[in-house]
Amino acid sequence: MSRPVLLIGGNGGRSALYRGAAASLGCDLLHIEKGTLPPTPPRVALIVVVASVCSHPLREAAARLAELRSIPIVYLRTASVSALRKALAEEVAHAPA
Repeated sequence: MSRPVLLIGGNGGRSALYRGAAASLGCDLLHIEKGTLPPTPPRVALIVVVASVCSHPLREAAARLAELRSIPIVYLRTASVSALRKALAEEVAHAPA
């Protein structure tokens, strides 16, 4: 079963690469580059925020969602695929079985 992950921010041109990196670690990635969270946000096991490429309101909405649903949240400094892969690998390694 894949682990659902919400990626906030990043580079829209890299969405397919982000999804591929996530899939290689058993994660199903939903990427929201800009705008707002949907009125009914998806159920996810992890939220990843690319802090350098994300609006303040969207970043704050992600933090509220994480707090309300007790979802782990990870902040990345860069929008690189390797940074996402590393963060996901660390989270998957520490996730309860």
